[in-house]
Amino acid sequence: MSPDQHAAANDPVVARRIPEHRGPDRVEQVVVGDGHLAIGRWGDGPVRALLSHGITANLRSFDAVATALADRGVAVVAVDHRGRGASGTHPGPYGLATHADDLLAVADHVGAQAPVLLGHSMGGWIVANAAMRHPDRFAGLVLVDGGLPVAPAPLPAGVTVDQALGQVLGPAMARLELTFESIDEVLDRWREHPAVGPILDEAREYLVWDLVEEDGQWRSRVSRDAVIADGGDILTDEVATTALARTTLPSTFLRAPRDLLDQPPGFHDPDLTADVLGDLDHVELVEVDDVNHYSIVFTVHGIAAVVAAVEQRLR
Repeated sequence: MSPDQHAAANDPVVARRIPEHRGPDRVEQVVVGDGHLAIGRWGDGPVRALLSHGITANLRSFDAVATALADRGVAVVAVDHRGRGASGTHPGPYGLATHADDLLAVADHVGAQAPVLLGHSMGGWIVANAAMRHPDRFAGLVLVDGGLPVAPAPLPAGVTVDQALGQVLGPAMARLELTFESIDEVLDRWREHPAVGPILDEAREYLVWDLVEEDGQWRSRVSRDAVIADGGDILTDEVATTALARTTLPSTFLRAPRDLLDQPPGFHDPDLTADVLGDLDHVELVEVDDVNHYSIVFTVHGIAAVVAAVEQRLR
């Protein structure tokens, strides 16, 4: 990170400004397996980065990051993974390995030669698995508050994946069962969320992209089956959750100090993070001050750090 980028990423006044962001320049459908994946493109020229979103998120979570990269001459593609966003009706199968292979299929579709992979939250595990499974196809990794083991031990006896995900994801998981009378009602609910409420203006299009109307009611397009399958891998599949350690691609891990409910010490515990990364010489740890698990990709403060990491891996 350059001195100017470091200053921008750590200036609390800059962090409060709403970043410039726009939706994809175009959205396409890619045939993958028994369904279609939606992808969004920002910028012109060869695609140099592929973006992978979180477990209940969608490609519009990257509006600001993708805009910043495209404006700096880096063309990018973000994917709506199976069971999310405009790929919400994809029948599966799901799982981290499947999503990782989907990234390779998207890279082939757009003709991306050795792109950098950027993953936020669950996307961190997806891009790490893509690098592990296809090490010669990608140039490097940027993992944004996701991609490392989230607990030092397996699930406690008697605790199901569904129960564990409910504890970890909280309102993000609970909303999958809810219906609303209007989009405004959905946004009003998010307004009360401790981590999302303060960035609601920045996140609005991302939140709306998640919705579909059925019989006059609005609900999330996220497939609960997809969340359970993917979350099960994150919580119980040792190979999938240690994929970063099984690749040697140059990587950057950006950690947010506050979690999905805006609470410290963050989604990734700092001590466990240090232990895991201590033996991984190919991974650089960047602590991004004053952001939570969501705002790291929505505020100028977080975006500066993410963009700097992508540009470093491209170099």
